[in-house]
Order: sequence, then C-alpha cells, then structure tokens
Amino acid sequence: MKSNTASNYLTANKTVSGYKDSADKASNLYYGLGNYFLKKGLCRNAYNDFEEVIKINPGFGDVASKINDSETCAVSKIAFMRFDNTTGRDIAGMSIGDFIFDETKTKLSNKASKFISPIDRDELLTILDEQRLGTQGITDDYSTFKKLKGVHYLIFGKLTQVNIIRPNPKEENMQTKGTQSYDCILKGPKGPYESTCTRDVAIYFTKTSAKIDIALTGSIKVVSVATGEQLIFHTISSKRSDSIVYANIRADTSSIIIPGSLEDLSNARRELKDEDSLAKDMIAEIADEMVRKILDKIDRDKVVSDPVEIVMTR
Repeated sequence: MKSNTASNYLTANKTVSGYKDSADKASNLYYGLGNYFLKKGLCRNAYNDFEEVIKINPGFGDVASKINDSETCAVSKIAFMRFDNTTGRDIAGMSIGDFIFDETKTKLSNKASKFISPIDRDELLTILDEQRLGTQGITDDYSTFKKLKGVHYLIFGKLTQVNIIRPNPKEENMQTKGTQSYDCILKGPKGPYESTCTRDVAIYFTKTSAKIDIALTGSIKVVSVATGEQLIFHTISSKRSDSIVYANIRADTSSIIIPGSLEDLSNARRELKDEDSLAKDMIAEIADEMVRKILDKIDRDKVVSDPVEIVMTR
C-alpha cells in the first residue's frame, strides 16, 4: 500500500536536492493512481490519491475536476425506508420505530464521513415520485427495488415485541426499634442528680416497593440496491428497568434517633423513571450500535493493492 511520507516531505520541501522535478513526478504518480482507481469504480481510493496531488501541487492539470468527480462517485446514499411495529404498541405515545430511525439518522450524519449521505424523507419521496414508485410498494424483497436509481442502500426495521411491565406498588407495614432520649433522675454517691437517659421505642413505618421493566425486540437490516445483498442485520434486544424502595414513618420521630437503614429509606427516591426517558435510553443504545455497524461496513475505503503499472500522463 502507499505511504504518504514522500508526499508530506515533498509538500514541505517541493524539491529534493539533485532531483528538481520530484514534486511533479510525485503528483503525476498519484494522479495516475487516481485515474486508475476512478476507472475501476474505486472512487474513494481515487479521491484519496487526487487529494495527495492537491497537497503537493494544487494547480496540477485538471486534478480539481477529477477530485470532484471522484467525490461525487464515492458518495453512498442511504434511505431509511420503513420501520414496522407489528405489535401495535408504543411507549409514552411515541412511535418507537420512527424515533429509532430519526436517532440513527442524526447520529449517522454526525459521525459518518462526507461519503455517506442519509436521505431525508422529502428527498426520498421525490426520488420515488420521479420513478413512479411508492414507499408502500418497496419492501425488503429485492424485486421491489432493484430498478431504483439514486439510492445505494435501504434500511428496513421491524419491532416484534414491545413489553412494559409495571406491577402495582407493594406496601408492607413494618416496625423497628429507635432510641429516645428523656430527662431522668439518677442516684449517685452524693445523692440523686438530673441526667439524660435513653430507651428503646417502637417505630412503625410503611415500606413501599415499585418497579418498571421495558423490553424491545426486533431487527434492523441494510440491503444493497445494486445487488439485493443484505449487508447488515442487527438484532434488537434491549431492556431497561428501574426500581424504588422507600419508607413512610407513621409517627413523629423528632425526639427519636432512628436506625441509619430506615433513615436512608425515608429519604430515598419516591418516583420511578418515566417510560419516556427509559425508552429514549434504549433508542439511543440501538442507534449507537446501528451506526457503528454502518460505519464499519459501508463507510470505509476498500482495501486494494496499487497496480503494478500505471499510465503517468495528465
């Protein structure tokens, strides 16, 4: 594979002593490699080589036009088609599938290179309308999209399970011992004297326990428009839970020292996390994993060997 060491040196020095046309030769070399890869349809590789030419000599031949051609050719357009929710259930009124797609698209736009272009719904509808197609007519069956132009990859999602388990809170009437101080008279060697004494007292309280569990199951897949090949299949199996345990003391304890464990329970959180925040955490996790797979599979240069010979002409 190529090394950028020579080009970096030439960029800084332009010439090498005793080899005055080194920058021009290096530019010609990278230009030839760029043309070779462009003709092979390896557009990102071509872009990288033409970019090396510009680093060395920005005015070299028609390299500016070539780099534009290779960049246009290298861009992969990804359309988020449809996310079916076969369960008919949603969480906190949100359309879960739409939220997963929106979050994935946003994260992908933020993390991907300039060679990845997520298509928004309006642009997709325009493309489909121009080709007299409809979103409902395109499924994950290759026969429904093999003639689609202007899009390179399609993403389909499906939810097969949306479970929300939120049993009624459990309440238990309980008691423990506390320590109460009071004024008392004690007998001493010199006679009675006033002091402070302590005694055990019963503390009655209600212990409340509550929990919520949310689970999503389904899948997301990415398919190639050109071949129908399924490039990515991501299984959704996400869960979020929250639980609380707290105590309500049923008497005035201002003069009583209560045990630390009971004090912690009486000061504990009393509200469960809401369904909306739990669902958003799950959606963010699903989107992060999906974006990672897209970047790893699609948003990378193809590993190819340089040709043995190239035509070094502009």
